[in-house]
Amino acid sequence: MYTPNLIPQDINQLSSYLSLELNNIADADFDWSKITSGTPTTVQGYGITNAARTDAIPTFSGGVGGVEGGQINLAKAASSGLSYDTVIDVFGPGIRIFEGGGSSRGVYLDLTACGNSASTNLLTPAWANITGKPTSPASGNWFSGGYPVINASNGVMEIGRYIDFHSTDTGTSDYTFRIDNYSDGNLTLSGNIYVGGTLTTGSVIYPMESSGQMSVTTSGTKGLEIRSDGGATSASYISFHRPGSYAVHFGLGTNNKLSVGGWSLGNVQYEIFHSGNLPTYFPKSASTNGYQELPTGIIIQWGQATSSGTAANNCAVTLPTSVSTALYSATAVIAGTSAAAYLVLVSASTTSTVTFSVSNGAGSYLSGVSIRWIAIGY
Repeated sequence: MYTPNLIPQDINQLSSYLSLELNNIADADFDWSKITSGTPTTVQGYGITNAARTDAIPTFSGGVGGVEGGQINLAKAASSGLSYDTVIDVFGPGIRIFEGGGSSRGVYLDLTACGNSASTNLLTPAWANITGKPTSPASGNWFSGGYPVINASNGVMEIGRYIDFHSTDTGTSDYTFRIDNYSDGNLTLSGNIYVGGTLTTGSVIYPMESSGQMSVTTSGTKGLEIRSDGGATSASYISFHRPGSYAVHFGLGTNNKLSVGGWSLGNVQYEIFHSGNLPTYFPKSASTNGYQELPTGIIIQWGQATSSGTAANNCAVTLPTSVSTALYSATAVIAGTSAAAYLVLVSASTTSTVTFSVSNGAGSYLSGVSIRWIAIGY
C-alpha cells in the first residue's frame, strides 16, 4: 500500500520531495476498490490483447458485409508449407476454411445441405448431398463421359469396350483376364470361364478358332472344347437333361472312346458305334467262306463245300470261326444249275463244325456234289 511522506517545510526541498513521491506512487500497489472513476469497460480497454473471456461467447466480426460474415485468422506455422495464414469465415450459407492471400485454396461446407440439429457426419455424407458425383457414360461419349455406376432409375450400368481383371495386387501386366466387346453383338473372353451353375444362351455358341475341316490334327484349330478338369483320370462329357423326365451323359470316356451313359442310364458306359470302330464291334471275314459277328454276339457264317463219299454225313464243314455257345441253325442248297433232284440235310453240328448229308432223296448218297451253306450261332 502507498503511504505518503510528510511535506517538507523548506521550499528548496519541495522538488526532491515531489520526484520521490511520484516514484513511490508509480511503484505502489493500489487497491482496485479505491479507484472510483475512469475504469475501462472492455478487455481491450485494459490494453490486454491475448486474453479469453469466460463470461460470454465471443463474436468475431471480421469483414462483415454482403455474403461475407465473421472470420477468424489463424497464423500459419513456420514449417506448414503455406504461403499465407489460414482463414475460417462465414460465406453465404456456409463456412470456408482456406489459405488467405491470392491462392485461396481450401474447403467449403454448405450448411443448408446438412441435416437439422447438426446431425450431418462429414465422414459419411448422404449421397444426395454430394456434388460432382460420377455419372454413367452417355451416348456419343461412352469411353470418357463418366464412370461405371448403376443408374437408379433403370438399374443399368453403362461401361466402355473392355473390362480388365488382375489376379494379383502386385502384377504388372495390362490384365490377366479381359472381357472385350470387340464389335456389335460380340463379346470375347481372353481366357477360360468356369460356370458353377447353369449357362443359358438364346443363340448359337461357336468357337473363334474353328477353321478348315474337322479332320485337322493340330490343337490350334480346335472347335468348341469340352475339357475334363481332372486331366487323364477324368472323362470329358456334356449332359443332356429333360428335367423331370430323363438325363444322360455323352462324351469321351477315360478309355478314349465316345460313349453315352450315367445319370438315368445308371452306372454304365456304352460306346457309340461309328465307321471307325465298326470293325472292332462287327468282326467279319468277307470271303467265300466267311462270317459276320454282330454286337450281340450272334455270328452269321457261310461258305461252299463238296460232298465226298456215298455214305451219310458225306459233307463235313469246318466253320470259319467257332461260336462260343452253340450253333443254332444251319441250312444248305445245291450249287449250280443241275436239273437233277438232290436232298441236303444237316446231320450233326458242334461249336466249330457242321456236317451235311447229300443224297438223291431216294436213299442214295452222292459224292462230288457242290453245296452252298449258311449257319447261325452264338
